[in-house]
Amino acid sequence: MAPETEKKADVESAPVYSVIVPVFNTVSSLGELCARVKSVFASLPERYEIILIDDGSPNPDTWPTMQEIARADSCVVAIQLTRNFGKA
Repeated sequence: MAPETEKKADVESAPVYSVIVPVFNTVSSLGELCARVKSVFASLPERYEIILIDDGSPNPDTWPTMQEIARADSCVVAIQLTRNFGKA
C-alpha cells in the first residue's frame, strides 16, 4: 500500500470522538460508566473510543479492572500512569 493510501486508511478508521476518563479509586463504577457512554454513542454513525487513564490510583483493583474492560471491548483503551498527576 502506498504511503498516501495508508494515511487515508488510518484517518478513515480513527475514532471521531474520544471520551477521556481519569480514574482514581473508582473501580465499582467503571463498567456502568462505559456502558452508559456506549449507549449514548450507539445511535451515532461515527467511531468513538473511551480512554480510561489510571492516574496513579493506590487501589490495587483499579488497573486490573480497567484492563479487563479494555480486553472485553475494542472501543475501550486503558492507560496506566506511573504516579498520580492530580488530574482525576
